Amino acid sequence: MVNKKWMISTAVLGLIVLILLIITVRQHNENKYDDRYISEKLSNTVSGLSHAILENDKVLNDTLKDTKGKVVLTSLHAQMLCGNTHEIMNQMQELDHSAELLGKRRQDGNLNNVAKFTLDAELYLSRKVMNNGLLYDCTAPKSDLTLNDEQKDFLQRLQTANKEWARIVIKYIPGATNSEAWNSFWDKSRDGFVRRSWWVEMQKDFAASSGQLPLLPN
Repeated sequence: MVNKKWMISTAVLGLIVLILLIITVRQHNENKYDDRYISEKLSNTVSGLSHAILENDKVLNDTLKDTKGKVVLTSLHAQMLCGNTHEIMNQMQELDHSAELLGKRRQDGNLNNVAKFTLDAELYLSRKVMNNGLLYDCTAPKSDLTLNDEQKDFLQRLQTANKEWARIVIKYIPGATNSEAWNSFWDKSRDGFVRRSWWVEMQKDFAASSGQLPLLPN
């Protein structure tokens, strides 16, 4: 009788251990899935933000290479500049939100100031440079744009801010301006991205840049 009770107790204990093992394995797999999902989403945010900044840097450099003469913003460059500025705004906010949710840092408003700057820049671009009727409309103009002094001044101010952001991107992403190095970096960095610390430091640098933002024309 005692032996039978012992066998039942052993079987029950074994069943409990098996259930706990299954739960542990399932939880481990779920955590791995969560890690992969968050890492993928977060790395896409950082790479999208970085790419938009670097592309705007090139567009602004090309457009403002000769500020003494006539400054022409091509139709394609106008659309790219507006679209990338919108992307920077969205991804800055997403990066700030992600860092807060993951407990990496608290929102201090500085990154939101950068996002607001890009929002104002996008509005100016769409309405006063590209002459689009709708708010934040980045539809390409039908022809290239010859800029007046105020518009040229606006692009120079935007360039000042964007150059600082580009400096930050290049600081954390070696060879960022080289497509092969860029692809290689992200191929190696996406896995376990959420556990890396450099993107948090990058975010801090972006937030710190809010104190250097130039005033934009109304």
